[in-house]
Amino acid sequence: MAKAKINKNEYTLKSGRKIKLKPVTLDMRDELVDKVEFIFDDKNNITGVTAMQKTITHWMRNILEGDTSDEHLMSYNMDERSEFFAIVQKDLFMGEGKPSN
Repeated sequence: MAKAKINKNEYTLKSGRKIKLKPVTLDMRDELVDKVEFIFDDKNNITGVTAMQKTITHWMRNILEGDTSDEHLMSYNMDERSEFFAIVQKDLFMGEGKPSN
C-alpha cells in the first residue's frame, strides 16, 4: 500500500538561503510532530516549544533535501533555523482538520 505524501516545496528564507523540503510520508509527518512538545497557556494557545533546538535539528535532518551534515546544519543562524521551523510547521499542518473532497 502506497503511503500518502506531502508535496515537495521550495522556499527562500529572509536571509536569501534557499531550502527545499523532501516529500514526507504521513508516517514521517506524525513522527516529526510527535517529537514536538508544545507549551500551552490557560486559553489553550501555544506559547512555546520545549527542546526547541533539538527539535529543529531533528526536523532539518529529516526534511531538508540535500546536505544535512552537522557542518552544514551548523551554518544556519538562529533566525534561519527559526524561520525553517515556522515554514515546516505550516507545511506539515497545512490542511489538517479539513475534509478532503
